[in-house]
Amino acid sequence: MLIEPMRATIQALAPGANLARLTAPPVVGGVLLGMESAGLDATAARPTLLASVGDLMRKQVDLA
Repeated sequence: MLIEPMRATIQALAPGANLARLTAPPVVGGVLLGMESAGLDATAARPTLLASVGDLMRKQVDLA
């Protein structure tokens, strides 16, 4: 019920925009942007960051 109205509103303002379901917590994007701002190679760190976030999320599920 929420996705299609949101998609229509976003595409009316930005016709080239695409919505994508996240496969990692939004904080990963923040970390990557911060790395880029600091002049670090975020592309090289991305796979390791995603793997470590996945490990942490699995541990949280195991504790629940």
